[in-house]
Amino acid sequence: MAVGIVGRPELLFLDEPTAGLAPEARNEFHGLVRGLADENTTVLMTTHDLAEAERLAHRILILAGGRIVADGPAEELSRRASAGATVRWTRDGRRFEESTAEPTRFVRRLFEEHGEAIGGVEVRRASLEDTYPTMVRELETGSVPEERAAHRFGEGSR
Repeated sequence: MAVGIVGRPELLFLDEPTAGLAPEARNEFHGLVRGLADENTTVLMTTHDLAEAERLAHRILILAGGRIVADGPAEELSRRASAGATVRWTRDGRRFEESTAEPTRFVRRLFEEHGEAIGGVEVRRASLEDTYPTMVRELETGSVPEERAAHRFGEGSR
């Protein structure tokens, strides 16, 4: 790895670079990769760690069956596979959780109805790791739901 970054290359290929690294070393490596990218080095990295890809990559390509089945920023890929979010909150000491396709509208309504009694609001959208199995299964079976058919994963962005 060190040999690869000496001289600040324009292009750097990394194959599973954090496999077997301790968490602290992994975090240091992530900082190094971000620094290289900030200095205009193009970094191509293969990884099975989807959380790592989501943290580091500006653009993600997902391969299944030897072909590219998805291409785009992590947030976009996750949103295509799961448009909704989970909203968690507390009210009067009790915890609540609701899945919704419109989290902003849902949270606004919570505050309109319950005001200051609402606390600890957390909106969690699906991560790439959450949506990957569904995404690949839909692509392999050709069963992308109709509401997403116009935005099939990977189409138009290659």
